[in-house]
Amino acid sequence: MTEKLARMCWQQYSVVPLLLSRGYRGNDEAEMLRQKLIDIPAVIGIGPDRELTARQLLAGNPHVGVVLVDDGLQHLRLARDLEICMVNALQPFGNGRLIPRGPLREAPERALPRCDLVVLHNASLPSVRPEARAALAARLREMAGHRSPDILHSSVSPSALWPVSGGRPAGGSDDSSWRAIVGSHVICLTGIGCPEALEDLLRGVGAAEVEGASVLNDHEELTPEAVSHARRRFRAVSSEGRRAVVLLTEKDFARHKHSKLRAALDGLPAYVLEVRLEVEEEHVLRWHVGRMLGAQPTNPGGLSGLPCEIGRRCDSTAGEGRGA
Repeated sequence: MTEKLARMCWQQYSVVPLLLSRGYRGNDEAEMLRQKLIDIPAVIGIGPDRELTARQLLAGNPHVGVVLVDDGLQHLRLARDLEICMVNALQPFGNGRLIPRGPLREAPERALPRCDLVVLHNASLPSVRPEARAALAARLREMAGHRSPDILHSSVSPSALWPVSGGRPAGGSDDSSWRAIVGSHVICLTGIGCPEALEDLLRGVGAAEVEGASVLNDHEELTPEAVSHARRRFRAVSSEGRRAVVLLTEKDFARHKHSKLRAALDGLPAYVLEVRLEVEEEHVLRWHVGRMLGAQPTNPGGLSGLPCEIGRRCDSTAGEGRGA
């Protein structure tokens, strides 16, 4: 969502964004954002103290017009103009417990009443039944109380596929790259928060079988044991006369030194998958962003109350004294 908001601010409103990230573990997400936003004048700041990082970067970048805070829902000392909360439809609240006993940073009953937008992510996957999606939306509305945020729906779609050995091509992937996935047994070397979504995505683009999407924890670096296991699985699948490929996400690729990664995977047909976020009700998101930035809003037709939804969060800010 952070990348999408940054592009929207610059490409549609000519407002330079400052993106703030905590820099979790290997800074993989921040590094991935740098690579993906290289074509727009975005400023990226990393540090656990978002306010301090913002002040330091704003002092040296007076052209910045909006601050986007990734995973900033609990940073209550930051004022904000727009509060966006995302929830994964596949794992809405985990075990319902807060860190460290669970995945939640804050109780949803406390967070949702502060939100302007709630985005239900992965809601269109085949494993999310329509009745479960509707029930989750209703529950989120109940938790949000009188605030009545717009509830949107998002998903990721594949945008590029390229070989680890060759590096990211300037123009993205071509049709021949995608043929590596279609009909193949895909062996994942990934450390992501929702492996089920990746499995569904790969099957959707034609993978015959998918394994290993949860071989690593979220943000975990590739281990020699994981690479050795992937090599054994590649040999086993290939010995049965089936085509096999190894796959990493762009976030996995970003957290490693590329030369070491290529050496570790030498001899394997290894690919990097890039995805983009799609929001079903993008006109509603665009209207909220335009209003935040002070652009002339066009009311999207009384869409407050659309069946839309929550998970991770990005707050945004525009102007002095405003938080994101």
